[in-house]
Amino acid sequence: MAISTTVSSLPLSGEDAGVIVRATVLDLEGAEPAWRHLEATGIATPNHRYEWMAAWQRHIGASDGIEPAVVVGYDAAGQPVLVWPLGVRQALGVRIASWLGGRFANYQMGLYARSLVARPDLNAVTRCLAALRDERKVDALSLINQPYSWGGQRNPLLELPHQPAPSSAYSLEIDGRSFEDLYAALRSGPTRKKLRRSERKITEDCGSCTIMQPSTHEEVDALIDVFMHQKRLRMAESGAPNVFERQGVDDFLRDLGHRSLGTVHPLLDIYWLQAGDRVAATWAGVNDGKRLSGLMNSFDPALAANHPGEIVLRDVIELACRKGLKGFDLGTGDATYKLSWCPTVDELFETHLALSTRGLPVSCSEAVFTFAKRHIKRSDGAMALLHRLGIA
Repeated sequence: MAISTTVSSLPLSGEDAGVIVRATVLDLEGAEPAWRHLEATGIATPNHRYEWMAAWQRHIGASDGIEPAVVVGYDAAGQPVLVWPLGVRQALGVRIASWLGGRFANYQMGLYARSLVARPDLNAVTRCLAALRDERKVDALSLINQPYSWGGQRNPLLELPHQPAPSSAYSLEIDGRSFEDLYAALRSGPTRKKLRRSERKITEDCGSCTIMQPSTHEEVDALIDVFMHQKRLRMAESGAPNVFERQGVDDFLRDLGHRSLGTVHPLLDIYWLQAGDRVAATWAGVNDGKRLSGLMNSFDPALAANHPGEIVLRDVIELACRKGLKGFDLGTGDATYKLSWCPTVDELFETHLALSTRGLPVSCSEAVFTFAKRHIKRSDGAMALLHRLGIA
């Protein structure tokens, strides 16, 4: 287990050290030009697009008391080479910085110029931490669900003390492969045949199955209504807390869906399986033109025996192949079905770092909690308890 340390124990850089020579902390609007520049030219996850994060902050972060604190690092030419989309919350008088987007963001990391990830530098990272501490009086850094690499490049935050995250993420490399070849590699012949039988059964009972996407604001709203209803039924059945019931989530999803209509790279790429006159299943993710990253899914409980969730997922992956996307993922969190569609297990890490002595108890306790949670998740009985408590 990585023990939390303080930023003062890390080496602070001199003026000519590393790629980053200046760092500052801005609000969302102030950081927008640098953010959009790296979004277009650098390395970033689909969730970390400016519009996506701004919508999250508007509908969820603000009501949760999150204060945006976006760190921007500049090179000697004054060009932005790093953006950390962070938000600050207060707990017991301690100011804690975490990724904006919360657990809706799946893979969580900053946006980086390729020149920076090519030569990772602890001094450059430390300069950004010092700006966060000095300009926003942040006491502790709490960063969860970070990938060890993205786009084939090592995550620069591996330069900091870190520890394995409790959960993994699951992804699928498409990169030019045909759906037919991919599907044959993912699922055995008998499994594919079983899913075809399930689809035929739904067709017999309800009507023809068709994968669809919304084209109007009214369709977006109707689909989110269906998703919310199906998810509510599913969570009530499992006894687990429903994160989609939180204040602002409904408006957040509708905002993303409305903004996505007619766009090439949807902030919320919504699909549903229509079976006759009923919605058998829904699925939605974030599409940046390179990767489709899963965010939410649901299915009609009355049709569960015939696996409508599997059918819609199969069809979404087929469309991702036909659209020329390079990758697909089902996000963070362990579930049996994920591995059968996304065979690459992406291990994640967390960073719990004190930036002041006041933040040290918080960072240490979070590091211990992460360590314990990771080991508890290896126990089936303990995992069932965590789900009921809403911690898993």
